[in-house]
Amino acid sequence: DYTVLPAKEIDFSIQCDAPAKVAIKAVTGRPGTTAGVTESSYGAAATPVSLFGMGDIAVVGLGMDGADKIGGYAVRINPGSVTVDSVAANNLRKSDSATSWTQDAYAGMLFDPNYSRSTTWGTSGTTPVAFTNLAGKLGVQAYINKGENLDLTKPVNLDGLTTITLVYM
Repeated sequence: DYTVLPAKEIDFSIQCDAPAKVAIKAVTGRPGTTAGVTESSYGAAATPVSLFGMGDIAVVGLGMDGADKIGGYAVRINPGSVTVDSVAANNLRKSDSATSWTQDAYAGMLFDPNYSRSTTWGTSGTTPVAFTNLAGKLGVQAYINKGENLDLTKPVNLDGLTTITLVYM
């Protein structure tokens, strides 16, 4: 069986000198390394295990240990944790080809196996809001490949890499 690690969260913030509408995009730095699944051309795949209490979310790879895939992980902006200028905000998402934003029904996940995704925030509806200060929680939860698929006679270093890019809208 896969080994699911506990979820971890850290504080996440964006500070601007003047009110600005921004979005973030996540890109995996370890494409082709997600264990137990086939990644899409976007570098993500549907998780083979429950992460963040959900089974239908996207994961990316934890890198390689020699020729062995180490595992996978999901990254999210924790829904309900975000404030913009001290006002509660909702996660909004859209694919690169979409023209409008939608409420994020995927619990703030930064990856999707079906398209490249952008995330922004709004205080009501689906309209992104300009802000000077955003605060929230960035969450990560990982799973480790099945023991028979790894050389466990030596340490295995988790080597996932996600780059989060800030995009001005």
